[in-house]
Amino acid sequence: MGEAAKSEGMETATPVVISVERVDDVPVLFAHLKRLRVAELLDRHFPPHPLWKGDLSFGEVVCVWLVFLASCGDHRLCNLQPWAQQRTLTLQSCLGKPLRSLDFHDDRLLLSVVVRLLRVVEHQLRQKLAQGGEALTGIYPGQRGRRCERPSAELLLSAFEGMSLSVIEVAGRVTAHATPLTALQQRLLVLWDLPPDLFHRLALHFAEPPPGLSER
Repeated sequence: MGEAAKSEGMETATPVVISVERVDDVPVLFAHLKRLRVAELLDRHFPPHPLWKGDLSFGEVVCVWLVFLASCGDHRLCNLQPWAQQRTLTLQSCLGKPLRSLDFHDDRLLLSVVVRLLRVVEHQLRQKLAQGGEALTGIYPGQRGRRCERPSAELLLSAFEGMSLSVIEVAGRVTAHATPLTALQQRLLVLWDLPPDLFHRLALHFAEPPPGLSER
């Protein structure tokens, strides 16, 4: 009886939203950086200083910088730290490691690398469209029927604007849920040869309870 009552209570419990954070195009950019082995190559050629602190390697910190710059189009790295604090769950899910706010407090510019990342995002998809004689529709806001054969990186990444990761508690159980993908977003992942469950994995790798940026 006790177990039955408990199960019945769980079914009627009201969900409580603990937090909602913006995801947008962050997983897409991280996936491209991982494919290019950016963090691995940087760590191989630039070993960490003996005084380097934190769980993130130099290459991983650089990847977060690159994602911020490419996603926001903002070269002012003074805005990186607050941006990272607003996306703690997403960044930790993508990296598989805890974060410190001090990891992102710096002022080194990496704009040339960001340009290369955006070119990769753009070139691969344009090439796939050309090979298949295809064009994208629904990529232009307010013009769902307009076709596009050579979309820019900015236009492609804007298709993921508004994606989010929600943390919900029901009867003491905390779970995370990513925004369902639209048909266009699913198509873009296919053209980039990225996993169809790329965003869903954020919820699978969610750490409970919701972590914060610790000042170690």
